[in-house]
Amino acid sequence: MARPKGSKNRRTLEREAAALGEAPSAPVIGPGDNAKRDDAVTQTLALQWLDKYKRDLAGFTEAQRVLKDTGKRIKAELGAEGLDLLKDMLALETENGEKMLRARVERMQRASRYMAAVLGWQFELFEEAVPAEERAAAEGQRDGMRGVPHSRDYHPGTPQHTAYMEAYHEGQKVLMNTEAPLLSEARAA
Repeated sequence: MARPKGSKNRRTLEREAAALGEAPSAPVIGPGDNAKRDDAVTQTLALQWLDKYKRDLAGFTEAQRVLKDTGKRIKAELGAEGLDLLKDMLALETENGEKMLRARVERMQRASRYMAAVLGWQFELFEEAVPAEERAAAEGQRDGMRGVPHSRDYHPGTPQHTAYMEAYHEGQKVLMNTEAPLLSEARAA
């Protein structure tokens, strides 16, 4: 959006030149001032942007191809819903994503209840709170299987810390005994 005529938000060079009592040596042309540009200048800028755009587009196309291949491998190893599973897991890594996933589960529960589906009665199990030790154990197993350093979220000596660490070590054992192609790729890199 252009500035209104007579705006006091003039460009810095114009303001500095006015403060010194001199006129700027060349007209200051910025984004959105294409009408003031010489056609040769516009052509030069367009050609420079064209090269950058082509490089970025090529990188984007390659990234799309790699992502598509990764999706195919995920579906081959985790099944048809593997990619959806990973997207849900990715959403659960953020507080906002967890809220969105919870809202989706609640919506599914409500829909199945409205339609008197047997599934609707089973969803009520999710409404109970997960005990702190069970949640800590689930987090420990997840972190151990991912191969990330163990968390310091639980104070040593608490039952949650004990449950987390036991599950973390079990997850590490599973990780080390898994012949996953991703592990060999990660080690080779």
